[in-house]
Amino acid sequence: GGAAAGSVMERLQRAMESRSRLEAENRAKLEADQKRKEEERRRREADAEERRRLKEAEEAREREEKKQRQEKMLKMRKEQEEAQREVEEKQARVRRLLEEQDRAKTAGAAVGAKRKSGAEALDSAEEKKRRLQDF
Repeated sequence: GGAAAGSVMERLQRAMESRSRLEAENRAKLEADQKRKEEERRRREADAEERRRLKEAEEAREREEKKQRQEKMLKMRKEQEEAQREVEEKQARVRRLLEEQDRAKTAGAAVGAKRKSGAEALDSAEEKKRRLQDF
């Protein structure tokens, strides 16, 4: 009986060792699994963070380009308006010059007409005298 009891004890010992070995292996597998999952999660988060950063950089670049385009458009519009104003001012100057010339001509013509009508009045007076004398 003593030997049988010994072999039972040995079997029990071996079973316990094998069980603790299995438990250790399982624990190691579980830990490795958890570590792998944690690394994957960290990698996914890092990737997401990188994508977010790239997206923000892209959006910032687009906003800057849009701002530049708007500023350029505004500048071009201002330049166009200034050019238009210059053209209108030149046209106004030319118009004023022409009007002044017209006034000068009209005034000159009026002075000439006064002289002319004055001369005609003299002529007609002379003519009346002559006619009276002839009569």
